[in-house]
Amino acid sequence: MHADHVLPRDAIEKIDGFCDLPKRAREALLKDPRNYQPMVESANCSKGCKVERLNGGWNELKQIPVDSEYKKNLGTRQDAFQDVVEKVTLEHQEARR
Repeated sequence: MHADHVLPRDAIEKIDGFCDLPKRAREALLKDPRNYQPMVESANCSKGCKVERLNGGWNELKQIPVDSEYKKNLGTRQDAFQDVVEKVTLEHQEARR
């Protein structure tokens, strides 16, 4: 089993304000257990850095369509974690004012 990022690391790093966070805060968000899920290696490699709301997300695993309910749940979890990151970045920006 692999520890898969629900919202891929590169997507987190592209969120406005993320790069302005102190290193400790960035690392805490990248390692946040709410953003991990267990996944078999082949599925983790197939999913890659896909985000459901962008370009249709993760669509196939070994030429088999990814379950639509899983995709919906994954998208919801990705959006929820993006909200967490955005909240932290906003709080950081407000504290700097």
